[in-house]
Amino acid sequence: GFVKTGFSPITLSECEDLENYVLEFGIRGKKWDQEFTKVSQNPAMELNSLNELRLKLITPLNQLKAELKTGQTCQDYTRALYEFLVTIKTPEKIEALVEQLSQAGSYEAMEIYHQIWNILMEVFDQIVETMGNDQTTSAEYLRILKSGFQGYRLGIIPPYRDYVSITDLRRSRSSAFEVLIVFGLNEG
Repeated sequence: GFVKTGFSPITLSECEDLENYVLEFGIRGKKWDQEFTKVSQNPAMELNSLNELRLKLITPLNQLKAELKTGQTCQDYTRALYEFLVTIKTPEKIEALVEQLSQAGSYEAMEIYHQIWNILMEVFDQIVETMGNDQTTSAEYLRILKSGFQGYRLGIIPPYRDYVSITDLRRSRSSAFEVLIVFGLNEG
């Protein structure tokens, strides 16, 4: 999942090469930490470049794993996550994506990505300010992090002053409607 998000340290085309090799040889779990030595039937996949991709991908993940293992406080876990995101260049990738979306005229998607990073930083700040030195486990920290995210909602300013939105009621983003028409609903 993480590798194909566009936020991992490798590109999507590099991901495809790595995925083909991994599927061909059944590499899972701790085998990622070992150098790739088997030669693929596909001559386009060189072992040296595959091992470079492997290291590019697993090095930040292994650093995060090690920091989370030694973490004892909310501040430790938050710092580990933040440093991981910075190491894999998440802020720069989000800015580049926001710029691409802006140029393509996808203003709603652009605003969503912009808000996501800001919400993440706000939640990190709140955790550190309120529980920074509190001792915790990684499972408890994850619960705290999830709770922090539940308090936020992405808001999008409508692209036009007067507009019609057709949606499933569960997916509706607003509770302040001037007019609401529900198809298939009968009085009485």
